[in-house]
Amino acid sequence: MKKILSSALLILLFFSGCSFKAGYDPSYVQNLRTTFNTPKNSTLKLAVLTTNEYDNKLLRQSPTSFTGGGTTLEIPIGIITRELTYEYFAHYYSDISRIKSMNGEYSIIISPEITHFEYEYDQLSNLGFAITPKLSFTLKVQVYNHQNLVMDKLYDSGLQSGASYMVSGQPGEHINKLLHETLFHTLSQVKLDIDKIVETPLNP
Repeated sequence: MKKILSSALLILLFFSGCSFKAGYDPSYVQNLRTTFNTPKNSTLKLAVLTTNEYDNKLLRQSPTSFTGGGTTLEIPIGIITRELTYEYFAHYYSDISRIKSMNGEYSIIISPEITHFEYEYDQLSNLGFAITPKLSFTLKVQVYNHQNLVMDKLYDSGLQSGASYMVSGQPGEHINKLLHETLFHTLSQVKLDIDKIVETPLNP
């Protein structure tokens, strides 16, 4: 009993009043890249469109859980969204760019934006022995074909869980890693929808 109380108290004390910062880390999806074995499309010119405002967007949020409720996490959500989208589609298209405006001749332009984000440190499900990072987000994706909007869709990640841990000096990184992995998987759904657009006749 003392061991259980000590572990729970240590976790609660550790999470009191701290602020954590996270950043874009491509190593978090390195293992996921091993699934790419499709030859790159060299016939289409693709671009990832974001604004400077979104690139500079920082989320400063507290978790929705009681555990860690006194902490905040700062995530450069704009950079993470842009870079992961670029890296994901760079595995499928040999001609891909990052752009800030609609200028230029591109077969497909992808404009991604995370519009809603929540996370939690779930300790209750582990009876106080460990913490499970969890999150959910909504990804808005607009796709243009030669500057004509052909898709405007919301992708709901659903509640996702990462690996449980006992105590961590950087609990925000567990959330950050889960964000990278979940966004990468969500982009696979975006790719399937874009494939349907590419398979249809494209307007000049």
